[in-house]
Formats: sequence, structure tokens, C-alpha cells
Amino acid sequence: MQMTLREVLQVSVLKDATVVAGTSGLDNIVDSVTTIEVTEDSMVNWVYEKQLYISAMYSVKDDVERQINLIDILHKRKCSGLILCHVGIWMKGIDKRLIAHCDSIGFPLIKANPNTKYIDTTTRSEERRVGKECRS
Repeated sequence: MQMTLREVLQVSVLKDATVVAGTSGLDNIVDSVTTIEVTEDSMVNWVYEKQLYISAMYSVKDDVERQINLIDILHKRKCSGLILCHVGIWMKGIDKRLIAHCDSIGFPLIKANPNTKYIDTTTRSEERRVGKECRS
């Protein structure tokens, strides 16, 4: 069963997430949900269309240009969007330049509750339905 990103955000674990940029992309189709922490350009080899990515952007938390580069790679590969986890813990905040860039290209950037665990969004268990719904 395919879902739009807008529908994914209605799943209980993400109901308190905030879309901070790229609202024009909320009707993007989500086929799967996965994590991404490697932000080198070579990661393009395992980035797939219609995937929703989850990241703390730990490796680029202090480098806005590399954050924008990651977004550009995801956007060019037609990914569904990016959920930022642990904002305020690893990344101290989301830079306005990153938000403006995501808005300008229509790429959804979502801020999860800082306590949201990756497994809560990717597992198939009934309590954690995002990954399950996208893979059904």
C-alpha cells in the first residue's frame, strides 16, 4: 500500500512532528522508510526514489553547506522527504538557510519530537506503524 508523506505524518509516532519546510511536497509517495547518517557524495549509490529518510545529521550537524548538499542529493534522487530526529540533542537547531533551501526546491523537511527513536518509525510492529504501512 502506497502512502503520501501527508498520510505518513498522521501515524501516531509522527503526529507531533513539525513540517518546517517543503510543504509543497507533502503529497510525495512514500514506498519505504529508512535511516541515513552517511552524508558523503558516494551515498548517492544507495539512495532510492520514494524513500523517506530519517536522520540526526550527526556527521554534518555543524556544516550547513553539507546539510544542503545532502538535501540536494535526496531531492535529485526523488526521495519523499527527510525527518530530522534528535534536534536539540545532536543538531542544536535547524539553520534558516537549510529551511529556505528546502522550501525553494519543495523538499519536505520534518522535525520529529526530539525523543522519537528511529526504530519507532521503521519497524513493522503494530505499535510502530510508519514502516509497516509503507511496506504493506
